[in-house]
Amino acid sequence: MRAVVLAAGIGNRLGELGQGQPKCLLRFGGETLLSRMVRDLAALDLEPVLVVGFLAELVQVELRVACPSIPVRIVHNPAYEAGNLVSAWEAREHLVGPVLLMDADVLYHPEVLRRLVASPHANCFLLDRDFEAGEEPTHVAVDGGRVTDFRRNIREPHETVGESVGFFKLSAGAAADLVRTMGGLVARGSRGGSYDDALRDILPRHRFGAEDVTGLPWVEIDFPEDVAAAARLYPEGDAARAGARR
Repeated sequence: MRAVVLAAGIGNRLGELGQGQPKCLLRFGGETLLSRMVRDLAALDLEPVLVVGFLAELVQVELRVACPSIPVRIVHNPAYEAGNLVSAWEAREHLVGPVLLMDADVLYHPEVLRRLVASPHANCFLLDRDFEAGEEPTHVAVDGGRVTDFRRNIREPHETVGESVGFFKLSAGAAADLVRTMGGLVARGSRGGSYDDALRDILPRHRFGAEDVTGLPWVEIDFPEDVAAAARLYPEGDAARAGARR
């Protein structure tokens, strides 16, 4: 199984921490987000496919230094400033199910990824029921054992609502449908959008289950306060240093 990892973005919302380095090169516990994720994927016999863009050369240096024995396919997104829809679209030839689609800016306990891979659901989201309300988190709603909605700030009642971790498992059929749907969005000029929009569009056509990872530590890193929260998980790490700078 492949894992398509999106690591092309700039990370403007990180302020100074996002300047001069991709987010995936932030270091926690002596290891970058990128090297930790690549190592975890390899341990689960998954083939990493990495979509790069912003300062791609630093990302490739980190792979050579930290993961020299792990083969990683590289996909370049020259339009990385457009958003993650274009990054996922650039990797469309690798989005052949069964496949994982993952954001690279997440620090997580290895069990989080293992649960996704081991899930009996052919199409699967991860959700955490312990989240703070607000406009920023992307939520997953589950009813009758099926994911029924996926968007920010879900308000209407559902059997279960949790925050999305940003890791997804797709069957062959769902992956092909996702690629078609993303292609339609790109063709209509929605290049600045998110692949979340395409995922939401295909929900009614495929049965998606969810694995509950409540209680397992993870942090999606978008803002400086997220860096601080991630550093608390690995307090010996230096979060402000890029992984390529050793």
